[in-house]
Amino acid sequence: MFPNIKQSILLIVALSLLKTLIVIALVYIGLRWQAGDPFAYFLVVTISTAILLIYSMKQMNLSISMLCHAGMNRVLQLISVVFVPIIFLTFGLQIASDVIMTLQNSIFGINPEVVFFNNIYSTGIFGVICICLVAPIAEELVFRGVILRGLLSRLRSTHAILLSSMLFAIFHFNADQTFFVLFIGCFLGWLYVKSYSLYPSIIAHICFNSWSYILGGIEVSDVESTYLPVEWQMLGFAALFGSMFILSRIFNKKVKIIE
Repeated sequence: MFPNIKQSILLIVALSLLKTLIVIALVYIGLRWQAGDPFAYFLVVTISTAILLIYSMKQMNLSISMLCHAGMNRVLQLISVVFVPIIFLTFGLQIASDVIMTLQNSIFGINPEVVFFNNIYSTGIFGVICICLVAPIAEELVFRGVILRGLLSRLRSTHAILLSSMLFAIFHFNADQTFFVLFIGCFLGWLYVKSYSLYPSIIAHICFNSWSYILGGIEVSDVESTYLPVEWQMLGFAALFGSMFILSRIFNKKVKIIE
């Protein structure tokens, strides 16, 4: 099944080139380009993702509904079972991300992302929608819906998840967060493999970005505070391990969510 390993790499290269070409086209027609502009971001992401998906679905001979959900279980039933654990698990992941990134900043002198979050807040609700809704849906359709699905037909699930997550991390092109993005990609890939549906991974990605926005607001409001409060950290790690245990039990008893 499309794509194989080589085709997966070429798809990511093509997606990056598409975004560049769309930016150039928008500037050419008179749109003033500014980094962090949510309207420009929305156009670039949606147009480039749509073009890639149309091509990929034609190669895979799949409809959008088949791309999003290939499992035997009902969509609403699946979502109802995993929704709450995913919310708490992504909260724990975001807390862990904050601790790791802050520790990395203190050791290597990397600047905190206060400016980044301030830019998000300044764009208003549309910027939040782009970060917390548009980006997760677009990335899950491409990286789990197309790339991971294609790789699963050729590789063992562990290898397919790892390779698709590596491409996911490279695509984000953020050296500061490479290893954590790789880990998040593996988690999202695990959700897809266990459910064979994009909906759990889309929900998880939306929740993760939303928690990033919420917790980022706490940190930005007090830029002198390096770490989140200890109580938040303890709650986050408890939510992380507890929710992971619950999700593992849910997926190990798939008969409960299959028609």
